Amino acid sequence: MRRGGFTIVEILVSLGIVTLLIAIIYSTFHYIFGTNSRHSLTSLTRRSFVQKDARAGLRRLIYRLREGIQIVEPLPGRGGTTLVFRDITNQKIRIRLDSTQHKVVSERESGSAWVFESTPTLVQAGNGTLPASWPVSMSNCTSLHFTVLSPESVSIAASLVSEGQTGTYMTVIKLRNAYLSL
Repeated sequence: MRRGGFTIVEILVSLGIVTLLIAIIYSTFHYIFGTNSRHSLTSLTRRSFVQKDARAGLRRLIYRLREGIQIVEPLPGRGGTTLVFRDITNQKIRIRLDSTQHKVVSERESGSAWVFESTPTLVQAGNGTLPASWPVSMSNCTSLHFTVLSPESVSIAASLVSEGQTGTYMTVIKLRNAYLSL
């Protein structure tokens, strides 16, 4: 009479299969969640957030410039790393790359000095005040170049770094309030 049980060979084969399955699952999780892999879930998520911040920064830069009324520096036909323009309140605004922080910032002229913008520009509208523009802040920027096409339009080229990869963004912006008289 034979008893119902497992032989040593059956146990060793099943242990080998279980070990192989654990190794496959471990390597899959390591590939998906490991921080060293470029294709890992955490790396893709981090890169996605950096790209999202870059797009938001570019959008703020474009909106800030569109609300301008006149480009002051550089002169039309010239380019540079700094752009000075007048905004809807007729104040001079400077947009530049802060190379120490790899960040594009906007500054407002205050007397003879430039002061970082930290609050939105407010204008009177009807019975109250409304924000006309927001400060520019764009991180992970390694280079920025403006080419003034006319007193009302400018070309922008910016290089942004994300996870060691550099992406270059170019756009042309026309000031929508260029013919507004204050």
